[in-house]
Amino acid sequence: MPRKARAFSLVELSAVLAIAAVLLLMALPSFNQLRDHARTRSASHLLGTSLASARVMAVNRRIPYSVCPLDSAGRCRRDGVWDLGWQLYRDPGRSGQPANSGDIVHRVEPAPGVRVRSSLGRSHARFLPDGRSSGSNLTVLVCSGHRKVEGARLVVSNGGRLRTERLPLGHPDCVGA
Repeated sequence: MPRKARAFSLVELSAVLAIAAVLLLMALPSFNQLRDHARTRSASHLLGTSLASARVMAVNRRIPYSVCPLDSAGRCRRDGVWDLGWQLYRDPGRSGQPANSGDIVHRVEPAPGVRVRSSLGRSHARFLPDGRSSGSNLTVLVCSGHRKVEGARLVVSNGGRLRTERLPLGHPDCVGA
């Protein structure tokens, strides 16, 4: 005896799709928050890696190396806004800019929506051959545009050591950044 083919009716299919759409809409804000959290953490890790690499290279190669924020033309900027990215470069002449493209070790561009700002008095980090970072401490905040995402604070001391701190949700340093 042949079996009847079973299928979903249009009403059953519509009900399942409606329930799936409602569940997706409920989960979307959490996915956005998760994405923003991952972008912020990634940017802080990449910046920390660039700063640590600059120090190691300066010590190993006995030549000063710098990390600076980039402007739209790919040059170092002085206003402390790192949103467009940053570059690590050889800086033996203390010029504040790479002398040529061969001096650039690498460039990093953070994901969209991540805000990266450094302290007003210091817009870049320069590491000397002894590992020190001359001048005042450099503080860089890495924040998301989303208030429910943790931020990070990276601090480079005069001794050249890097310290990274997680900023809790809604931290005042990230709200106004």
